[in-house]
Amino acid sequence: MDYEEVAREIIGKQEDTIGMIATRKAEQVENIEVDGEEIVFKEEATIEDIKALMEQFKKIQGQGAVGIARKAVSGLEDDIDINLPEELQPDSE
Repeated sequence: MDYEEVAREIIGKQEDTIGMIATRKAEQVENIEVDGEEIVFKEEATIEDIKALMEQFKKIQGQGAVGIARKAVSGLEDDIDINLPEELQPDSE
């Protein structure tokens, strides 16, 4: 699993919660574009993109955004071999 897949999981879970606002917020991250319903990364996604994505979601949802993102990645823990921001790591509270 790479950062792009993690970002897509987070965006998808956010869309389940707040709808298309999630896509609009994701598009505000410099490396992310939205083409119709498709999320496109201009360059390879990094941990910085995940952090920027979380900042966008926290602007409208506060700490609730962290819980949603953690839920999005919780089922992927065995497949994640990259460093996640501390707030998204399974043992952070």
